[in-house]
Amino acid sequence: MIEILYTDTDQIREALQVVEEDLEDERFSRGTVELDLTLDLDAWVPTHATIFSEGQEPGSTEEQLRKFKLLKAYCTYFCAYQTLQTGPLSLPDKIGDGKNMIDRIQDRQAMLDFTIGRMLAYKNQLLEAVSGSSAPFMKQFVGVGSSYDPVTG
Repeated sequence: MIEILYTDTDQIREALQVVEEDLEDERFSRGTVELDLTLDLDAWVPTHATIFSEGQEPGSTEEQLRKFKLLKAYCTYFCAYQTLQTGPLSLPDKIGDGKNMIDRIQDRQAMLDFTIGRMLAYKNQLLEAVSGSSAPFMKQFVGVGSSYDPVTG
């Protein structure tokens, strides 16, 4: 297991529902994912180190614990998404124990959609908890629609 800023490789694998044989620790040894995560957090939640340290203190409030958990969840799904974006997993098509065999469907796009959905949901919740406002990237989708009706013109 390799520690990555506020998460680790075991948690990332768990988010992706894969095992170490599918995604080995060596994949993370170069530190690129941690650098991307650090730059991302610095851009939108510069107090991330404070949130993390306050959440680890024995006398943490419920709100501090909530921010801490949201930060950890965001970091896990950010790293999972970056991992999927930067290279394929070594997912075998068939898994067996010598006696039983199952087919494993590899829907990479569904995995990407799931991880980015979770990542953005946690980001929005953490942003709301830290600043009291929702993320601007979510607001752009509100009220999207065409004013043209092809039936009535």
